[in-house]
Amino acid sequence: MKNLKKIIVILFLLIRFTAISQENLQAEKIMINQNLINYKLTETISQSQTNNAIITQIGNQNNNQNTILASQSFTQVYQNGHFNSTNIYRVEAEVNEFIFQNGNGNTINEMSIGNYNIIENQYIQNGDNNRITSFGSNTISESLKIQINGNNASIIIISR
Repeated sequence: MKNLKKIIVILFLLIRFTAISQENLQAEKIMINQNLINYKLTETISQSQTNNAIITQIGNQNNNQNTILASQSFTQVYQNGHFNSTNIYRVEAEVNEFIFQNGNGNTINEMSIGNYNIIENQYIQNGDNNRITSFGSNTISESLKIQINGNNASIIIISR
């Protein structure tokens, strides 16, 4: 009987210390995640009630400067890493863009003024120091799907 009481007490203490240990680890994990977030975000969308932007950033010094003037738009940007940036200036009829940057130092620059097309673009960058630059829009560039896997790649698109 005494041995059974000792075993129960030891089990109780082990369970209690394990729970305390888990709580401490959780608090440290939350602090680390909070310290990793440091970014600049500027999102300007106008002309309609049906414009939406979803920006998700994980890492340090991620940057978004996006200006979209359209009657309808949906922009989704996901950045996982450090020093990733998007710089978008578009004047179009409708803009739906999905941007995924996974790595460090990836950049997307877009500029299109007054063609009033319907844009449905998807850009995926997996790696480090990749660049996508796009000027203008036309019927060929309305539905671009670009995926870069690797490091130090550049794509330049000029549409008239």
